[in-house]
Formats: sequence, C-alpha cells, structure tokens
Amino acid sequence: MLKRNISNFDYVNFSRHPTAGRLENTGETIRITSTYKPQDMPYLENGPLGDEKYRFEFCYFHWLDKKWAKEAGLLPFELHGVFSNTRFGSYEEAARRNFGIGIIVRRHVDTEAKYTNDFYEYLVDVQNPNDVYEFEDEEAFSLFTILDLGSVYSVYIGKSTVPNAPSCNADVIWIDYDRTVEIMPQEVKYFKDLVALGDKPMMNITIPTTSPTSPIYHSVYLLDYETNVAASKSKCIGKKYNIHSKQNYLKSVKRNISNIDYMNFSRDPRAGRLENTGETIWITASYEPKDVPYLQNGPLGDEKYKFEFAYFYWTDHKLAKESGVLPFELHAVFSNTRFQSYEEAAKRNFGIVILVRRHMETASKYSNDFYEYLIDVQNPKDVYEFEQEEAFSLFMILNLGSEYNVYLGKSTVPNAVSCNTDVIWIDYDEIVEIMPRDVKYFEDLMAFGDKPMMNNTIPTTAPISVIYHSVYLLDYEINGWFIEPFEGLGITFDSGIRLGNMQWSIIITLQSQDSVKSEDSEELQMPIQKGLGSIRTTLDDIEEGIKQSKIMVNVQPNRLAPSLSVCRRQLPKRMNPFIKITLKKTADIVLYEQRSTTVLRDSEEGRLVEEDNRRYEYLTQGQGRKRICFPVETQTSVILTKTRSVNTDSIAKGNVASYVSNFEMFDTYKDLEQTTQSVDVDGRHKMQVTTYKVGGVDQFVDINKTPQFNLALMLTMRILAGNNFERAQRRFRNMIMPDPLALQVRYSYRMDLLWTFSIPLQAGDSQSITALSWCPKHGDILAASYGIFGSTATVVPQRGCVCIWNIKNPVNPERIYYFNVPVLAVEFSPFVPQLIAIGLYDGALYVYDISNIERPRIAQSQRSTSPSSEPIACIRWIPHSKSETRLHDIEPFLALARDGSITRYTLINSPYLLGYQLMKLNRVDGNAEGILLDNKPILLEANRHPQGMYIALDAQQTDVYYVLTDEGCQHKCSTNYPQQQLHVLQLHEAGINYMEFSPWSPKLYLTCGNDWCIRIWLMGIFRPLITLKYHMSPVYCATWSTVHSSIIVALHRDTVDVWDLRRSILQPASSTRIDSTAYYTTLSLSRCGRSVAVGNDKGRVEILAFEEMPFSPHFQYDHLEKTIFSILSNQKDLLRDVKSIGYFGYPKLSDCNK
Repeated sequence: MLKRNISNFDYVNFSRHPTAGRLENTGETIRITSTYKPQDMPYLENGPLGDEKYRFEFCYFHWLDKKWAKEAGLLPFELHGVFSNTRFGSYEEAARRNFGIGIIVRRHVDTEAKYTNDFYEYLVDVQNPNDVYEFEDEEAFSLFTILDLGSVYSVYIGKSTVPNAPSCNADVIWIDYDRTVEIMPQEVKYFKDLVALGDKPMMNITIPTTSPTSPIYHSVYLLDYETNVAASKSKCIGKKYNIHSKQNYLKSVKRNISNIDYMNFSRDPRAGRLENTGETIWITASYEPKDVPYLQNGPLGDEKYKFEFAYFYWTDHKLAKESGVLPFELHAVFSNTRFQSYEEAAKRNFGIVILVRRHMETASKYSNDFYEYLIDVQNPKDVYEFEQEEAFSLFMILNLGSEYNVYLGKSTVPNAVSCNTDVIWIDYDEIVEIMPRDVKYFEDLMAFGDKPMMNNTIPTTAPISVIYHSVYLLDYEINGWFIEPFEGLGITFDSGIRLGNMQWSIIITLQSQDSVKSEDSEELQMPIQKGLGSIRTTLDDIEEGIKQSKIMVNVQPNRLAPSLSVCRRQLPKRMNPFIKITLKKTADIVLYEQRSTTVLRDSEEGRLVEEDNRRYEYLTQGQGRKRICFPVETQTSVILTKTRSVNTDSIAKGNVASYVSNFEMFDTYKDLEQTTQSVDVDGRHKMQVTTYKVGGVDQFVDINKTPQFNLALMLTMRILAGNNFERAQRRFRNMIMPDPLALQVRYSYRMDLLWTFSIPLQAGDSQSITALSWCPKHGDILAASYGIFGSTATVVPQRGCVCIWNIKNPVNPERIYYFNVPVLAVEFSPFVPQLIAIGLYDGALYVYDISNIERPRIAQSQRSTSPSSEPIACIRWIPHSKSETRLHDIEPFLALARDGSITRYTLINSPYLLGYQLMKLNRVDGNAEGILLDNKPILLEANRHPQGMYIALDAQQTDVYYVLTDEGCQHKCSTNYPQQQLHVLQLHEAGINYMEFSPWSPKLYLTCGNDWCIRIWLMGIFRPLITLKYHMSPVYCATWSTVHSSIIVALHRDTVDVWDLRRSILQPASSTRIDSTAYYTTLSLSRCGRSVAVGNDKGRVEILAFEEMPFSPHFQYDHLEKTIFSILSNQKDLLRDVKSIGYFGYPKLSDCNK
C-alpha cells in the first residue's frame, strides 16, 4: 500500500434527509434507494476525484467469505454506496464508462457497544425475498446516518460488484474506509435472519473477490512524511527553477489535482507596505485575524498556509527572452499554520509555499493600479505605506489562474531563515499581461550600487522532485490511477551530500524493450555541479530512441573527483499516526454533599441536630461570623422544623377497573330522551345526528361552551381541512416554488385561487369586506372586518363582525367577534401582535386580545373622550414618541374618522381608551402644490371639513403621518404638533383611497384614487414620476410587491391587476377576476409577498397566489432605480430632477455605522 497526500472528500448534502426511501430484498442482497429534491441530492467531490462530481444512486450489501472475514476480525458483509459521475445523464451510461462509477465501502465489526443505528432495525421488514419497505419523509435517513463515514481511506481501481450491473468491464473507483462500523449483536442477528432465493441464508451468497487493477493508495498528510532527497547546504542565493524554459525544460507529469481554495484572497487589508530593500521590492500587508488570506486543498491536502509577504524575483534576461516573458516574477510566500511563526515554518520541510506569477509585455490597455506605486520606491530604502482605502487584495496583486505546476525546490527569499529545507513551489501557466508603461516602472527601479535592480539575476537549479501539472481526471485514462510521484518513471534517489568541492554525476539509465548501446549510455551522462545550478544536458537530447522507458537515477562519485564516502540521510521510522480513543461513562464522583435531615426532637438524634443548628447560627449570625471568610458558591441547608402533630398519613391512590355490561348500557340509554335530526351536508346528502337529553337538558350545549371542547374542535377542523387544502397550504407557505434552473420559463403573471374564506350570513348582517390585516408576527393569521363599503348603500346593515382566519383552517374562522353595527376598520398591532384595534360605523373603537378566548375585550372608547360619531375610516398603530415620557406599556394608535378628525388613543389601566384629538382637517382653499387642476369646481360645502379616506405612516420618521382626503389632497402631519399640518399636496383630481411607501425606498411612494389613476411620487418633487391608468373605474387599493421592486398590485371594482413597470406602464401585465358575481372591495399582501388576500362585497375573502412571475432581482434598489430612469428617459427635466436627489434608497449599513 502506497501512502499519498490526498485531500479530504467534500460530502455535499450528505446530512439532507430524502423525501422518501425504499428498502428491498432482491433475493441476492438488500438494496437501498432514496428520493431527494434536486437541490438536496448528495454528491462527492474533491479528494482523489478532483473537480468531478459523483451523485448518489443507491446502496447495497456485499457478502464476504466467512473464513476470510473471521481472520480479518470482521463480519462477513460490507455496505457499498454507489455514486455515478454527473458528466453522464444516467447511472446506466456512467456504469459503461471507465471511472464513471465510484463505490464507497463500509466494513462492519461486532462489538458490545450500546450505540445502535436505527437504520438496521428496518431489516426485520425485508427478511424474505421480494419484501419491500418504503420510508416516509419522517422515517427516511440521511447518507451520514446510513454510511457512517470516516476520514482515512484507501483508493484504488477495480471492477464492479453491483448485482446485475450494466457493465462488468469498466473500471470502478473503489474508496475503502479504514474505520469499521461497530454494531451490536442484536443487529448482527438482523443480518443472519435475511433469506435469499431458494430459502437459504442471504449471508451465504459469497461473491469471489479479484485483485485491484491499480496500486492501492492510502490517504496521509503531506507534512507527515519527507521525500528522501538530500538538502543543499549552499548559500541561499536562489534555487527557483524555470520550468517554462525550452532549454532547461523537464517533462512534467500530468496528474489529477483538485483546485486550490484561495480563502479570503478578496479581502482588503487594513494597511500595506511597499519597500525597496536594495535587492528586491518587498510587499507586506496587515489583516484582521478573520481576514488573513490562506491556501488549502489541491496538492496541499488539509494543510493551511497563511499569507506572509510577497517580493519580486529577477530572472536571467536571455532565458526570459527565449521564453517570451519579462525577466522578473512575483513570488507570494505562505507559511503553514501548524507553526507559530514564519521563522519556525521556514526551518521545516514543506513549511513554506511560494506562488509564482510570470509577466509578459502586451499592448493591452488594461493596467493594474498596483504597479503605479513602484514610482514611490524607485531608490533603495524607499518605503511607501498604504492606507486602508489604498490597500489591494491578493486577487488584485497576484491575478491568479487555474492551471499550475507543483514541485519541490529550495527557497529564493532574500535573507531567508533557512536554505536547507524543502519548499513547495506552485508555478501558474497563465502569464500576467502588463502595459509598456508598467514595464517602465520596473526598469526605473534601482538597487544598491546605483545599478538597475532588474540586473540582480540569480542562477537557477533543477527541482528536487518531479514536476506535476494539474489536469482533469476524466480527460485521460491511464492504467494505474493516481500514480505515485516518481512511480512509473522509475526514479530512485540515492541521496548524497556534496562535501567540499566534490563533483557528482547523475547517470540516467534507460530500460526499454530494445537494448541501448553503450555509446548511447555515455552520451546520457549529465554532470551537474550541485548547488551551482546549470544543467548542461536536457531530456530533449535523449527523447529519440526511447519507446518504453524506466529512468533509474543512480548517484555515483565522479571518477575525476577524489574518493570519499557517501553520507546518506535515513527516513525516520514511521509511527502509526492514528490513535483510537474510546470514551466511556465513569461512576459519579461525589465532591461535596450536604443532606437535609428531619428527626424526632425528644430523641438523641434530635439533640444532636439542635446542637448542630445552634453551632450553625453561631457561625452565621453570632460572634463566630467574625472570621476570615471566602465567598464560595454552595448550597446552604435550610432548617425546616415541624411538630409531630401536623404529620398526616399520605393518601393512597390507585386505579380500579369497573365493568359495565351491554344490558346496563341499554337500560341507561333507554331512560334518556332521544332526538334524531337530519343535517344537510352538501345539498345532495343528509346525515342523521342522534342526541340524548338527561332530564330534558341537552348536555351538548354545556359541553360546547367549555374552552377545552372548543380547542379540541378547532384542532380537529384544522386536521380535516388539511385533507382538502394541503397542496394550497404548502403553496401559501412557499414550499412549492418555481425551479430557477428550469429550461422553459414563462412569465404570464398569473394569479391562482388557493381557497376562499366565507361564513354563512343571515339577513341583516354586513356582507362587504371592509378591511383586511395580516398578523405581523404570524403570517398564517388574517383579520377580516364585515361592514358597509362605500356611502351609497340605501340600507345600513344591522350587525357587523370581525373574523380571525387561519390558513390551517380555510373553512371556519377560529375567532368571531359580533357587533351591533357594521365594522369598517381592523388593524393588528405590530408591537403586541395578539392585539387588534376595531373601528365601527358609529365611531366606536374596541381593542381585542385574540389570545384570550373567554374575555378577549381589553378596552373600548367612550363618548366623553371621543365625541365623534362618524364612521372610522382607518386605524394605524404608532410607536411611543421618544420626546415624551413613556407612561404606558402598550403603544397607542391613530383613528381617522370620516369627518376628517384624527384621534390618538392610548391603552391605560382602565376598561376604556384614553382619546385625544390630534387634528381636524379643513378644506383646502386655492391651489395646493402638486398637480394642477384645470377647472376646480367652486362648491358651497355643507361641511368645511373634508372627508378622511386613509392614513399612512412615514417610512422613516416615526412621528410623521399622512392623511388622504376626498379632495385628492395629502395632508402631512406630526404627532408632536397637534392641530397643525406641515404640508399639503394635491395628488389626485378626486378622492385618494390608498398610499404606500416602497419597501426599497423611504422616499418613493404610490397613491391611487377615484380619478382612475395610480401615481408614483418621489419626495421633494411635486410632479408624479409615473402615472398608471388603464381601467375606467376607481382604484380602491394599490400596493408594492415585497419580492420584486418593479411590480405593483392594484385593485379595481372588477379585476385585480399586476403591473410590471419594467415591462410596460401602458397596460397591466395581467388582470384577474375569480368571481364574476361579486365586486372587489379591498386587498392585502401576505407577509411573504407571494400571495394576496382579496375581499369582495359578498363577504368572501379570496386567497390568490402569484404564479409564473419574474424571479426577484438580486439588487432590488438598483433594479427599481434603473426602471425609473428608463421610464423617464424621454422626460429630460423630470429625469434631471430625480438624479439631482441622488440615492433615494434606505441608508446603507456602513452609513448607519458612521
């Protein structure tokens, strides 16, 4: 077994539970399959698989030879998990391709552990052939539970063992974990009871094994072993080897190496420093601890290398010219996080990683701003320090690529801590292209002695390992996967240390099918002077004539050199790096115990207890307390004494069964009064209901009044409603969402009916839905008020009500509150979500607590503090004012009456509300700012006060509110300035019904009114930005979508319209009408914004869901801003005014912190 550094697997989605599972006895094995959602499909990547992804297909049990398993100390079965490569469309196609299938192997061992895996218990249900057990969603197990994976494994190539596999010739990737699964003897019995075809034990179906078709590779850490290569003891003047040179090119070996993870490379440092040391340009940076860039994965495995510094390395001009690159490279130095400091890491093999970026001059206009700072460090000892705003991230400086070469070499760091340790070099293929202007910056750099720094050329030597080039696994197939470094090339190093000026020769011997002539062997001798670095002969000279070669590198003393002994460095004896630790529960260790005792007072024990109590009082309350004490947390005994006279015997309780015969039950019910009634179920069927009365009293009436029965009835109705509305409820909860990866996407802006809330109404009841309000903390609860809509009704209903609906029960409301007059307004409190404020037609207001079933009413208004008898048009809860003393816990609310009066109500410790009139509006004389009315009618108003239509709160200022009137005006008021209005705007030609701020901008709002228009306004501009007008009917309500910044939902008498400003402002994207016999009155978006509740004049509330809508933009404000600018592109003056305002979104987090 060959030990290799292989990075860990990524077990993606292995902890996700499938939607369903299946356990099947095929007669040969137990097969386990699972069904997952597309986004939850488990798959493997990284590790020996590189960038390939292998998705989970199924699991099965493989039966081993019992004799072999017993010798190995294992149970005679293994669990195999089968994964297929995602390059192929199906498992069958992948199974026919080499490396198309990966199989994970989990071996089992019988132990006395008390831990059990519940998964094995289901084997009882599939003991016989063709038995099938299907898991539900709640029972299904994740792959982590089934496979119980470890971290250390062996990987090799072999053939498939899957029963009835599509192909037996394709190579399969086997991943065999070292750690065995420990199961209990009880679980072993489940396997022994499995029966195969022919009524024989399934564990007897032994499948013979074959040898792997490749070497077996075991995963180890890179730093746990060191290659047997002699370390150079020459002065550290540069050991970097130019692998891209044609003259000194050493043929690289292609290997599948997973990608390197560049962590925090995009983070900007707090500060930076650029320094001319006289030899090179030194680059350092200072980061926050959590922002330090580091490398991991790829050839580094699980090791982490953090960034230390970067510098420029100057190469030979002639060699660089032949390679078509510039004579300098940027080297970035990273140190292993195992070591506390860079100095300690530099003294250890593989403690340092150096990234290499070559440069090439092009005519590209792109320039990296980083090179411009070289002007400030042209001369030796010049220093330039970056501020945080100027500092560059590592991605900007290094400009990394994806393909690279990795090998071992020596350090090129000027004045390095150690020159003898091995360094991991990562040299990227991509070349950084810079402008001629940037090249001039490097040419102007000066070193010590007033000479150009680019002339500080350092000679190079060959790498001390094979050069590996990163490739993809499935782009080539070789016999022997994941070849060991140096294996296949036949390279063996007899390490020698050069003593004095001794010279060595490396003789390369070729072993091929054809013999090699002796004179050819002499030509293959490549003398190298260790440490001086010039390879006189390359492999290009010996490529001809080689058909199938193994290169044996033997280090022999040069015949011309004196005969000296060869020093060899032996690898240390390897110890097992894995230690198994078993944690077991130990017996309780009593550190301190003080028991409380109760004894008879007139006994010897009682006298001892009294003496102990007196001593305790002396130490705690008497003179004994004056001593040195230390505060220690402990449990102090409490002295409880009682006399014998208060002791009573405990009451014994027990359960006693009783027997009632059928005759006794018959006689009992015969004496009762029986009543049978027929109940109409659905108009076509009737159900017989039989009730009994005791003494002429129906017991069901009393039972129905109990809170326990009502709660049980409510839960039962929820369960029954779930049978018919489960899919609609899942859609409302956004459990059924459109697939963003679907090949065909259609935007029709459709609205589908989920269900309808309706209650049976009697004669005289209010039928119109006047207001809707969603609970702000629980999006499933909706409050609906039933009253009179409009002012043209000839007959005022005698009664009204408020229903509290829950989506869990779309058939019946869970709360109903009846009133003697119609209800016009209802609003949940955003601060105390169980409170609702209710406004009636006669001007009265109530506050109810829906969590209190028996006594929900908290407070109501009274005529002394709220003399207005006009209908309540709107209610809004407001926060406590910061400028006032907070006297009450519950926040107040504002109520707008039809006579234009605004009253503030406060909940106090009283059954009545405390009302205070903030404002009573007056009609506007003359022309207000806003839109211009051509012919404003001059009417003799009977009332000088306008009719209040709606009240809206400001998006940012908690004390500012807006009142909309039937004159089409908007009155801006403040709770801090009673009986005053701050500003008046003319927004519509007729009454305004609704106003709402955009969720993405506190300055952008929309209004709709009886002039058939929807207008969008921006604060500070007295002209509407956009006017939407399509139907010739009033717009009762319009609201912004909370999931898409350019979509508006509007309500007319006959339709519900969806406008997409990005698409068109001339007509809505869709118009929907569900019930043609009813007229719409109001709407309210759900909290999630993907559904809407719409009320009509028949007392029904329709819950509609948005379907086939555009996907939400990632940057909502930017999308809204671009949409508005696009619409205003033909209105230059208005566009200039909007741009002059600048950013009109919500303040950014960084601005808030300032």
